[in-house]
Amino acid sequence: MRFRPYIKGDIFETVNIRFASRYGLPEVPDSDLQTSWTVLDDNSMIIGCGGFRLHWPGVFEAWLSSKTYKDFYANRFQAYRFIRTRIEKLEARRIQATIVTDQPTHVNLIRHLGFKYEATMRKYGPDGKDYYLFALIK
Repeated sequence: MRFRPYIKGDIFETVNIRFASRYGLPEVPDSDLQTSWTVLDDNSMIIGCGGFRLHWPGVFEAWLSSKTYKDFYANRFQAYRFIRTRIEKLEARRIQATIVTDQPTHVNLIRHLGFKYEATMRKYGPDGKDYYLFALIK
């Protein structure tokens, strides 16, 4: 597994096309390209993307999209180190993340990175699912 800077369109390699076409999937804005990355497998195929979207100065939304979390989980320590380094370099006082409640693997990842649970957002998702709100205060 290796990481490279995000290139516009990479996210569409990682998502369920039916979900994206039904609910719409925004592309990463140009202003957030510098804080976003793409994850490649050993064959240089895209297996995931992630980054931080700026809300306003000092406040970011963390995001991660992956084809399968099996590859990510198998290389989780490398991924944790990479993401932690990105968090340390980010000029932020708050980084938050929303995670669908039926994804315990995602919850474990965000907690391992030091994020704390803040709330459950009922019917928040585009499909009406509940989401958790986590935040890391620096």
